[in-house]
Amino acid sequence: MARTKHPVPRILRQGEQPKKRAQYERSPRWTAPPPMRQYPPAPPKRKKARRSRPGTAALREIRKLQSSTGMLTAFAPFVRLVKEITDFYSSSDSSGVSHWTP
Repeated sequence: MARTKHPVPRILRQGEQPKKRAQYERSPRWTAPPPMRQYPPAPPKRKKARRSRPGTAALREIRKLQSSTGMLTAFAPFVRLVKEITDFYSSSDSSGVSHWTP
């Protein structure tokens, strides 16, 4: 490690005032720095969406659907489709199914 100089503190004589150091703020040559330029705040950066490995999301969805007991399709459109198919394939002489319940 490099050696450093340690100046000896000056002992003042009786009645002697310590020298005042130059205050640069009061110096005639000193000028205040120009004010900082105001920029509009930068828009917050959007965080990247987390990506999972291929197939992981599909497996998660399969597990969720297997554990749920709710209907996967809406009931009314499904019933309309079934009615249309049964009307098409039912013979005209027999009475077809007229009522569908879940």
